[in-house]
Amino acid sequence: MGRQWVLCVALFVAIPALAEPVEADEDGAHLLGKLRLSDHPERDVIDLPACPEGGNVPVREVRLGVHDYRAEIDRVRLVFENGTDATVEVRHVFEPGERSVWKELPGDARCIDKIVVLGDANTVGRKPGKQAEVRFFGR
Repeated sequence: MGRQWVLCVALFVAIPALAEPVEADEDGAHLLGKLRLSDHPERDVIDLPACPEGGNVPVREVRLGVHDYRAEIDRVRLVFENGTDATVEVRHVFEPGERSVWKELPGDARCIDKIVVLGDANTVGRKPGKQAEVRFFGR
């Protein structure tokens, strides 16, 4: 009996440690998702889990941040769980560590079903083949 008790306690402690933590930035915003852009123009999609599971929460504002390498983001299309969508024109080259301003979304707070990104990493000629990580936050 004592041995089973120790095993149960060990599993109770270990299982939460294996779960991926929900990331947040210094504003307390939730990480909605992230992707890696190559140095070729592309269209990438992030499928988010059903709300309110896996860190997906209703949001009124979104912003993105770029890591590792420069990235040129043309526009972002947000598809909400209710089937509506909103397109955010970005048209900006982000340096690593740079973030966009918060973009207020029309309507009430809603969960995002998918994020569609049109852009590419600006690494051609410098570090061809490298990928920029783009993270999307909501609050």
